[in-house]
Amino acid sequence: MISIKRDLLTWQGVCLIHAILEMNKDNPEQFQPNRLLVAIAKMYMDPEKNEASAYRTIKNSFAKYYTMGQFSRAFAFHGNLYKAYQQIPPQIANEDKAYFLYFTFVWK
Repeated sequence: MISIKRDLLTWQGVCLIHAILEMNKDNPEQFQPNRLLVAIAKMYMDPEKNEASAYRTIKNSFAKYYTMGQFSRAFAFHGNLYKAYQQIPPQIANEDKAYFLYFTFVWK
């Protein structure tokens, strides 16, 4: 989970904590686009530490592939290309694999 003491000192941490509070207020059975953004933000802050929490956040979401592509990009951004490649689910179509590889190696 996110360390509140350390992350509150940054603007990004404050925004993320407010987004998490809003996300937890709403009905979890309805689609919440901020769930995906919260998970992506967690991964960009520290992908090694927040990976499990981010995957729990996107659980049962229909836009999971897009978010997982962003997770791959977050690992690549932090220099861990092997872990970025591991974010690709096994046994997916070539088009979907190309999508993940795009997010892994093209991070403008």
